[in-house]
Amino acid sequence: MSLISRVLMAAATAYAGEELRRFVGSLEVENILQPMGLARRRSHMGESLLFLSAGIVVGGAATVVLSSSSRKELIAWLSKAAKKSVDEVVEEVEAVVDEVKVRTNYNKEKVWAGESASDNHTPATTDDIA
Repeated sequence: MSLISRVLMAAATAYAGEELRRFVGSLEVENILQPMGLARRRSHMGESLLFLSAGIVVGGAATVVLSSSSRKELIAWLSKAAKKSVDEVVEEVEAVVDEVKVRTNYNKEKVWAGESASDNHTPATTDDIA
C-alpha cells in the first residue's frame, strides 16, 4: 500500500471513530428501549393527584351551583358535615393517645419491677393488661 492510501485510511478511521463516539454519546436509554417495544416506567402519581384534586374541586363547585337547596341550607349542611368529621377525628386521636398512655404505663411498671420492657410482649390492647 502506498503512503497516501495509508494516510487516507487513517484519516477515515479517525473520522469514523469520532462519528461513532458522537453517535453513542447521544444515545439515551429511551432511544434504545423504544424500538424493542420496551419503555422505562414513570410514576404518574403527581399527575394523578393533581387531576383528582381538580375533579374534587370541579365536582364540589358543580354540586353547589346545581343544588336545589338554598344557600343557607347548603352552608348549614356543609358546616354540620365538617363538624361531624372533625369530631370523629378528635375521637380517634383521643383513643390513640389513651392507648399510648396505657402502653407506656404498662412498660414503666415493668421497668420499675426490674424487668426489661422488651421482655415477652407489650399488650396488643388495653384488654390484655387487665
